[in-house]
Amino acid sequence: MVVSQEWEKIHSTKDWGRYPNEYVVAFAMRTFSESQGRSDITVLDLGFGGGGNLKFFCEQGFSAYGIEGSPSALNKTTEFLSLLGHNPNLVLGSMTDLSSFPDRQFNLVIDVRSMSNIPRSKIHQCVSEVERVLDTGGYFLSLLYGKGCMSVEHGRQIEAGTFVDVPDGPCAGIGAVSIFDVRDVRRLFVDFTILKHHRIKEEDVGGNWSFEDHLVICQKT
Repeated sequence: MVVSQEWEKIHSTKDWGRYPNEYVVAFAMRTFSESQGRSDITVLDLGFGGGGNLKFFCEQGFSAYGIEGSPSALNKTTEFLSLLGHNPNLVLGSMTDLSSFPDRQFNLVIDVRSMSNIPRSKIHQCVSEVERVLDTGGYFLSLLYGKGCMSVEHGRQIEAGTFVDVPDGPCAGIGAVSIFDVRDVRRLFVDFTILKHHRIKEEDVGGNWSFEDHLVICQKT
């Protein structure tokens, strides 16, 4: 397993990602708010980082799982959640190999920009693994970097759509960054039914900072 040196450094030196993503919270509560037995709803967080999304799912009574490539993130998140009385099922490993989990185990898989931090050539394998571990009717929520992320294409391209050494902006200093346009996203999730695909762009009024996400919610049918 290859662990990003940049992300291992981030997680070993900072408390990163202690709060849940707003789109994850909104989707989960809208979709499962009427569920009587949330402990029967299984959720997998790809690249769980600082554990903010896992904290939310544990607090809301879901059965939470996570996989992460950074040993520091695994250790710190385990301690962070344990102090809060939570004990999700966490695994050290790669998103491209979900062999720790059986077929059709999960009702929901989330990816909050984690797939965007691996080379594009490996992302299809990750999506294929997600399709395998999702139960029929299960959901996959993914946030992917869009081409509106500032300065990404000024980095060094290591393969089509993937850059390293981004010089500045929100994607600087995090290793490999893979960016997507609408056509790329549609091809990536071709084996799923896409329920929602929004392009979300933020920029300051002076034009000095910009960031773009593709929010994709799809379903295994």
